[in-house]
Amino acid sequence: MAIHTWRRHHGHDLTANVIVLPAGSYEIAVSHEPSGAVQRGRKAFTRLEAAKAAADDLVRRSFGHTCSIESCGEWMIWSG
Repeated sequence: MAIHTWRRHHGHDLTANVIVLPAGSYEIAVSHEPSGAVQRGRKAFTRLEAAKAAADDLVRRSFGHTCSIESCGEWMIWSG
């Protein structure tokens, strides 16, 4: 069960997520909201910043996204 999730929007329909787990580890997932497509990372991370970087990379690789200041938001704690 997740403690909470960090989320970063990449444009209007892509999100990168870092799920904080009770054991102090992190998992990542990215999603394309209109299609419902979700990709999960294949490993757990022990550092939050490494997990955030991996989630950003996964959204770029999975959906052909190019990050820019105009399209990508800040990482924020999501409670939804």
